[in-house]
Amino acid sequence: MSFRPDRPVSEQIAFAKTHFSLDPAESKIMDGFFDSFDKERITELQSKYRSQIATEGIRGQFKYLDVGYWVAQKIKHYPIKLQDSPPLHILDLGCGACHFGALARYLGHTSTNLDIENTFYDDIADIFGLKRISFRIRPRVPLPRAGGPYDLVVAFAISFDSLPNVQGKRAYWSNEDWDFLIEDLRLNLLKEESRIVFQLNQAWSEEEKIFVTQTDLVNRFEGMGAMVERSLSIVDFQLSKRKRSRSRTRGKSSPFIPQANDGLDRHN
Repeated sequence: MSFRPDRPVSEQIAFAKTHFSLDPAESKIMDGFFDSFDKERITELQSKYRSQIATEGIRGQFKYLDVGYWVAQKIKHYPIKLQDSPPLHILDLGCGACHFGALARYLGHTSTNLDIENTFYDDIADIFGLKRISFRIRPRVPLPRAGGPYDLVVAFAISFDSLPNVQGKRAYWSNEDWDFLIEDLRLNLLKEESRIVFQLNQAWSEEEKIFVTQTDLVNRFEGMGAMVERSLSIVDFQLSKRKRSRSRTRGKSSPFIPQANDGLDRHN
């Protein structure tokens, strides 16, 4: 994929519509979104970061200035169809430059956007009128108690589960680390009827020397009651404090129940 962070916004939009094959309804959302803020501010950021874009190209963070691409991607491929949902209060973990939060706000939702400190991402978020909370998600460290309780917690293309190398080998969160995060969300940040949607990144395999799907983790989450979309490594928990299901992973009662179709659709 050739991102276009330095191209005029109109070209970004036109290319993204074609690349993602947006249908008329999706294109209408795309157009309305870009009409909801001052697009000239994207042009100003392109000028501000022109030398870095020229040096780094699309390999690093500056690809996120191709706002057309990233918004179209979320309209077309994200597992949550915000346009079909009643108003939600959302916590976005690892929000990046807030493309998802901005789209959510345009579609009538509210969000709290959490990620590591990054001035470039702050600049993009500011175009959308959003603020990012600077916080590094660490294993077994409670999340900030800011803005909750939430209807929905999302984390896409997760990288916060990557740990410092151990004896030259890549390391990732343990099952217990994930359990802590989910329990922290469930007990302290989520409403009684709520949802958690994670999209896992691939992890490095020392044996195969390639990045591979985290199949064991996806299976474990499924055993805890999540619906899964294996081709996209998406796990989708619906939480109800009034209903409990039997966890196949632990043989214990789980607060998560299989999801119903309420407008937060998954790709099948």
